[in-house]
This record gives sequence, structure tokens and C-alpha cells, in this order.
Amino acid sequence: MLNFTSFDIMADLAFGAPLGLLEKAEYTPWVRTTFVAIKMLTFRMILGYYFPWTSRLMPYLIPESMKRKRAEHLGYAAAQVDARLAKETDRPDIWTLVLREEKAEAEGKKARLSTAEMHSNAGVFMIAGTETTATALSGMVYLLLKHPDRLSRLKEEIYGNFKSVDEMTLEKLPHLPYLNAVINESMRLYPAAPESLVRAAPAQGAEICGKFVPAGTTAFILHYCAFRSPHNWALPDAFVPERWLSDCDPIFAKDDKKVFQPFSVGPRNCIGRNLAMHEIRLILTSLIWHFDLELCEQSANWNDQKTFSLWDKGPLMVKFSKAKGLP
Repeated sequence: MLNFTSFDIMADLAFGAPLGLLEKAEYTPWVRTTFVAIKMLTFRMILGYYFPWTSRLMPYLIPESMKRKRAEHLGYAAAQVDARLAKETDRPDIWTLVLREEKAEAEGKKARLSTAEMHSNAGVFMIAGTETTATALSGMVYLLLKHPDRLSRLKEEIYGNFKSVDEMTLEKLPHLPYLNAVINESMRLYPAAPESLVRAAPAQGAEICGKFVPAGTTAFILHYCAFRSPHNWALPDAFVPERWLSDCDPIFAKDDKKVFQPFSVGPRNCIGRNLAMHEIRLILTSLIWHFDLELCEQSANWNDQKTFSLWDKGPLMVKFSKAKGLP
């Protein structure tokens, strides 16, 4: 359900219309190819990193089925972009600014994105802007259901600040301290991107952790390891949202919160950070407002997963019932 929601939202923003996954309650063939594309990219990165000479052989090493699915993913994204650009609408979405640039080009200014670049970026949007958000939300739901006392406290904060779901706006939700604490703690224990993007030292070299690194050296920090290291956190494997509150237990006073960078840092950090946080707050609070949730037994160890750049997560089985409000 969370994947359906995130894909429908991003498709609405990127292509001008949702994919209808929530209505149909099933993935479209194109969405299924997205998951294959993620795994394919991971294998290519690993081979290229450890065996650079394989880059020339890559077209011959990748199974035809995976090549075909990747082509389907990019082709569908390109077709959807073309359909959106052909529409004459004032409805704001990702491509509104792009269309403004096209108008500027007609007036003699250079456009910032070519059609090919739009097609390529659309494919990236549908991977980076969907699976990561759904994964983060899945982790939050799982951790809250494994810790009912924390779920109860969050529910109290939500019901104590709003009289209806219509009051839960993008402007108000960021001011709920315990909601923010739950989100941070969930992403610390279960970061949507457990690995990290590789960076290269510039021509003059760089200093990392007090040591000189020569030009061209690749470096990265694994989020999962940094976010659970006892060097950085007290009770590193425990789900304790309270550590993020101003009046937290003194045991957490020395937590190195600067380490917590789930969206990366610098000029190449995640451009969708604000969108993702708004989605997460709205969807999580709406779920808790409308439903009482119970973790099914078959998902008791749901977080035991492999990674292919992102988590290869299985279904999170949860029982839904109409919310009865606070006890």
C-alpha cells in the first residue's frame, strides 16, 4: 500500500496523473520493472568498482531480460513525459518550470534541459522519489508496531493537536516534536538508503577525518553502519525517539547527531528531501488518525533484509481496523 501511494504521488507530480495503483491495488508492469532496474544498477556499480575493465564487457554480461526491462522503464518514462509536455495546463508539477524554460528558449534564451535530459530525469524521479519514501514509511510503521508505547505517545500528540485530519497541513505537522523524533529515529535504524553515494577527492586532494586523501580517491560512508555505531550513539540498536527531544535522558546527550544525514550533505544531496519529509509526515499521521494497526505474526522479523543499494524488502503484513481514538 505504501509503495502504491508513493508511486501514485510521484507519477502525479512527474507526469500529471497518478498511475492508479491504489485504485487497482496492484503494480503495473512498468512499476515492476523499476525494482529490476534498481538491482541492475547495483550489479553494474559493483562490477565497475572492483573490476573497471568490465565496463567494456558490460553490455554482454547483463542478461537480455534485464536489458529489456531497463529499456521498458526508460521508454515508458519518456512517453509519459512527452504526454505531459503536450498538455496545456496551469496545474503546478515538476515540469512547470521546465515548460517555462522552453518559453524562455523561444524568446532567445537557452533552455536548461533538453528533451533527452527530461526523459532521463523522469526515469530517475520514479526510482528516487518513490521506493525510498515508501521504504522509510514501511520502516516507521514496523518500528512503531514493534514498540506500542511509542505508537501510543505519537497518537496522543496527533490527537492532542488536531481536531480533524483536514487540520494536518504541511505547515503544522513539522512543529510536532515527537512526530519528528519518530521519523528521525526510524530513519536512523532503518535508513531508506542504507548505503551511500560514492564521492571522489578533487584534483588537489582532500582531508577526511584528519588524514590527507590523494586526488581521485573514492570515498563513502555507509549510512546503516554510521547510524548504528556505538561510537556515535548510546544504545545504538534501540528504538528510542526520545533521544531526539530537547529534554532527553542524559544518556543520549553525547549522541553525535551530526552523523545523521539520511539525505546526504553538500551540493549533491537529495533534491527531494523536503518533498519526502512532507509526504512522510502526511501519510504517517493520516494512517494513525484513520486506523488502528497491528503487526501480523509473519512480519515479526520483517527488517531482516538484503540490500541492492536499497532494501530488498518483502511485504509488511499489517492488520487495519477503523481507529477508535485514544484509549
